Amino acid sequence: MSAAPAAPGDATLVLPPSRRILITIGVMSASTLMALDSTIANVALPSMRGSLSATTDQIAWVVTGYIIASAIATPLVAALSGRLGRKTIFLSSIVAFSVTSALCGLASSLGELVVFRVLQGVSGAAFYPLSQAILLDITPRERYGQSMAIFGLGVMVGPILGPTLGGFLTEELSWRWVFFINVPFTVGSFVLLALFLPGAARDRSRPFDLFGFVLLSLALGSLQLMLDRGEGQDWFASREILLELGIGSTALFMFLVHMLTSPSPYVSPAVFRDRNFANGLIVSAAVGVVLYSGSIVMSTFLQELRGFDVMQAGLLLAPRGLGTAVGMLLVGRLIQRYDPRGILLVGLTIVAISLVDMAHFTARTDVMPILFSGVLQGLGLGLVFVPISTIGFATLPPALRNEGASLHTLSRSLGGSAGVALSAAILSARTEGDFARSLADVAPLDRDFARLAGPLLDLSSPQGLEIVRLMLARNALETAHQATFWFLFAMVLAAVPLLLLLRRPPRAGVPAPTSAAPAPHPSDAAPEA
Repeated sequence: MSAAPAAPGDATLVLPPSRRILITIGVMSASTLMALDSTIANVALPSMRGSLSATTDQIAWVVTGYIIASAIATPLVAALSGRLGRKTIFLSSIVAFSVTSALCGLASSLGELVVFRVLQGVSGAAFYPLSQAILLDITPRERYGQSMAIFGLGVMVGPILGPTLGGFLTEELSWRWVFFINVPFTVGSFVLLALFLPGAARDRSRPFDLFGFVLLSLALGSLQLMLDRGEGQDWFASREILLELGIGSTALFMFLVHMLTSPSPYVSPAVFRDRNFANGLIVSAAVGVVLYSGSIVMSTFLQELRGFDVMQAGLLLAPRGLGTAVGMLLVGRLIQRYDPRGILLVGLTIVAISLVDMAHFTARTDVMPILFSGVLQGLGLGLVFVPISTIGFATLPPALRNEGASLHTLSRSLGGSAGVALSAAILSARTEGDFARSLADVAPLDRDFARLAGPLLDLSSPQGLEIVRLMLARNALETAHQATFWFLFAMVLAAVPLLLLLRRPPRAGVPAPTSAAPAPHPSDAAPEA
């Protein structure tokens, strides 16, 4: 099936509304599955560990392998879709994701499961960037906000609902169903896109930059591995972490030099000349920090301090997704009437307020304030995601959309990985440090403390000393969570000044500024079959 641009110079494809809806359902089914799979397996790790006779460190590779593989493969999507066709890559990725999901569920050993999860991460890497690029291509510019609201709904809500769904499937069926559940949805997505997604132009004139790809893959893989394993390896006290940092930093430096000097680089420098898009990448990374880290930190708070089990914690986190959905629905309408930069500022402010509220949580905090803060944070995230996507892509030349969407996805993922790693480091360091200081403070006061405790607590007995240690450890964990929420608040605050660097995107019918020249678009580009 073919479709023509709306007008000369306009990349929007003219499609019947019913066909646009079916394409949207197809691409969003795939993207939501990718978002769900980033967190759905986390709560099932203990069950997998017992079933496959693995250690805690070994089973962690089920998550780590998926994340690293996806990060490495994401930049490759733009190059392959340009040469082989966007539709071909998307459909092939859906088939591969479906097959590898089924293989993950059928795995009989840890080695098999890790290999299949790596392949699943590679297969699904195309879903985010291509879904975003496709939605932009089939949507008129004046409706970009609504289009990005739909895209953001799946991307933002998926990771939040993942633990809840994963806990339910693991308890009621088996950990294998956190993978099997993907199969029917991928089949439906494949059928819709095979029937209704139009082909796009291919660009075979630009040679594939193998050297650039190897350098970027090495940089992303090494740095991602450092972030994922740093906490367990005591960070820079470990030779492994220092080696990964050295390899990643060197490869990244070489990649940047190569990108700026090569005639046909793996990532075109032209994409960074668009000021809105470049600054939007940083804000997107900050959103990734709060989206992933906030969920994990709150989950540990609910389980370790408030005493909820995995399923209960998942249910208490679910309203955060409800807030995000409401924010997406609101912003889809507001963005047509108001400056997206103003909406972005409101969203960041709401997220910041929610984090200040969470930074005051204690082990005695009631459920209602927890639910309210979660909904508030979700609302703010919903108001942030759509404007930053709209602002970033409104002035980006259509020829750079595939690359832009890949980088947008990558920045959010890397922000999430860095945020999770830093949050875990803060939690660990503050818990150990506060516990040690509290223990040192109590030691000189043992006699007075024993007099006050009286017969309720005998400090001369091992049981009494253990009770004191547990009390101090609990208080240390509480202050550590508060410090981590303050760190996330600081990350949001740091993103606010970047709003001053953003230009208001052009309204419908107004030509976009040409500050960033489009990448070469060969006249002999062959239409995709």
